[in-house]
Amino acid sequence: MEKKSIPEVQQDAAIRFQKREAAALDVDAFELAGGSAGKDQINYKNMGWIKAGALIMAETIALGILSFPSVFQRLGMFAGVFTTVAFALLSWQTGYVLVKFKMNHPGVMNFADAGSVIGGRWGFWVFGAMLTIKSVFIAGSHALSGSIALNSISSSAICTIGWAVIVSFVSFMLAVPRTFEKVSYISFVSIVAILTACFITIVATGIQPPNDLPSYPSKGPVEWHAFENHGLSDTINALTNIIFAYGGHVAIFSFASEMRNPADFKYSLALVQTVATIF
Repeated sequence: MEKKSIPEVQQDAAIRFQKREAAALDVDAFELAGGSAGKDQINYKNMGWIKAGALIMAETIALGILSFPSVFQRLGMFAGVFTTVAFALLSWQTGYVLVKFKMNHPGVMNFADAGSVIGGRWGFWVFGAMLTIKSVFIAGSHALSGSIALNSISSSAICTIGWAVIVSFVSFMLAVPRTFEKVSYISFVSIVAILTACFITIVATGIQPPNDLPSYPSKGPVEWHAFENHGLSDTINALTNIIFAYGGHVAIFSFASEMRNPADFKYSLALVQTVATIF
C-alpha cells in the first residue's frame, strides 16, 4: 500500500470533511428532530405560507417603503415606476431561485449554509460574514428610524440615542420567541402599522393646502415630473434605496426552513412581491 505524504493526508481529510458537511446540508435538521420528538420537543416546522408571507412582507416593506417618496422625486414618476417594477420582477425571479436552492438542499437554513454548499468552508465564512453585517445594519436602521419617529412624536422628550436604546431593547424582546411562527403575529401588526402610516401620509398630503407646508412659499408647491436628473450620486442613491426595499431575500432560507412545506414559500414570495410593489 502506497504511503501518502502529510499534505496529501491533510488534503484527503479536508475533502472528506467537506463531503460530510455537504451531505449534512442535504438533510433537514428540523425534520429529523421532529421525527424523534417527544412531547416537550419544540416543533419548528409549523408555519404555513401566509404566515411566512407576513414575515417576509414585514422584512421587505418595513423600512424600504419609507424611502420611496425621495426615490420618485430623484428619478421622476415614470422612471421611478419603471425601475421599481423592474427590480420587483428581478427580486421575484431571484427569490424563486433561492426557494429552488432550498428544495435541493433542505439543510440550508441561512446564507452561511448556502455559502458552504457553493464554496465549502471559505464560502461559509464569507457568506456568513456578509449575512452578519447586513443583519447588523438592518437592525441599526430599525433602531434609527424608530428613534427618529419617537423623537418627533414626543417633541424630543429624551435624546435620540435614548430612544434608539429603547427601540433596540423592545426589538430584542420581540425577537425572543424561538420560532418564526410566533414572530409572524408581530409581523401582521408591523404590516398594518406601516401601511396605516403610509395611508395617513398620502391622505394628509392630498388634502393639506400648499401654504400650510413649512417650506411654502420659499420652495413652492411640490412638483412631479416624468423624468428627473439630480446628478449621478442622487440617481445611484435612489436605485440603491429600491434595492434595499427588496432586500428581504436575506431571510428566505430561514423562513422557509420553519414551514411545514418549504416549497410553498413560492406563494409567500408572490404575495409579498405583489403587495410590496403596489404599495
